[in-house]
Amino acid sequence: MLEKIKLALRIKTTAFDTEINDLIAAAKADLIFSGLLVAKVIDTDTLIIRAVTLYVKSNFGLDNNDSEKYQQAYESLRAHLALSRDYTGFKVTFTVKVLTVPVGGAIIKISDNVLKTNSVGIAIYYHYTDGTDIEYAVSFENYYANGIVLIDSDKAIAVNLA
Repeated sequence: MLEKIKLALRIKTTAFDTEINDLIAAAKADLIFSGLLVAKVIDTDTLIIRAVTLYVKSNFGLDNNDSEKYQQAYESLRAHLALSRDYTGFKVTFTVKVLTVPVGGAIIKISDNVLKTNSVGIAIYYHYTDGTDIEYAVSFENYYANGIVLIDSDKAIAVNLA
C-alpha cells in the first residue's frame, strides 16, 4: 500500500517512508477502532485504500492547506464503512439444493436466527465476531442437514439435502 499512497501524495523519494507507513498503520487502526473487522481492513480493497489515502493526505506534512478537506472526506467514508455489513460482519452464503435442484423456502437456523432460502436456494447470514464456530441446521419438507462453520472470513456453504 505504501507505493499507492506515495503515488497519491506525488512523492518518489523514500525519505518519508517511515512517516507514511506510520500514517497508514494509524489509518488502519482508526478504521478497526471504528468497528471494521480486522480481516476486512486489507490492502487490496479499493474503499480501504481510498480511506487510508484520505487519512494520510489529511495528516501528512506540516504545511497542508487541504488537510481539513481530506479529513472530512475520510471521516465520511469511515462512517459509511462502519455502517456497512460488508466491513463489519462476515457474510455466510448458504446455497441449498436437492441433488442439482435449488430449493426455495428451505429453513436455515443459525445463531438464534431463522433464514429462508430464496427461489434459487440462497440465503445470506451476517456474523459480527471473528473466529466463532457456529452451528447451523437446514430443513425442507422431509430433508434435514446440519453442520458447523468457523466464521473467520466470508463463507459459501453448499448444502445438499439429498
